[in-house]
Amino acid sequence: MMTGEQSLSPPAEPGAVKFPLAGFLQRQELEILKGYVNWQQIPKGGILWQQGETDGRVALIIQGRAKITKEMNIPGHPLVIGLFGPGSLVGDLSFSNESGSMTSARAVEDMTLVILRRENFDSLAIEHPTLANHILNELLSRMAEQLRHAYERLTAIF
Repeated sequence: MMTGEQSLSPPAEPGAVKFPLAGFLQRQELEILKGYVNWQQIPKGGILWQQGETDGRVALIIQGRAKITKEMNIPGHPLVIGLFGPGSLVGDLSFSNESGSMTSARAVEDMTLVILRRENFDSLAIEHPTLANHILNELLSRMAEQLRHAYERLTAIF
């Protein structure tokens, strides 16, 4: 396993962009993964996804921060689930099934993301099942940690 900074070159840019992957991917896995991800720039205030969308995806934040929210019973007053910055892996349950997204995500500053869409993950799972399983385990671990923090915040309120 490699630790620290890893590189994954965006197709449109020369050279490599460095970002933390928490050491869970080896160099050869990064090379394979390049063919399944897309790079995206989102300006401050831009929408990553909206509650109810069914376009499942997960994103690794390279630069910038995102705010994840959940619409509640009072329109215009969403519950802030969290703020996520560089190195964070963000996504929604719509990645795992075709149900609508339960949250919304918005850029709170200019962002650069690496996006893995569900259909690309499905192809990866067929062509490289061990790598897909590795990524899925990391996604589950990170989302469980996010859920744990959300529960802690809820219990602090009540």
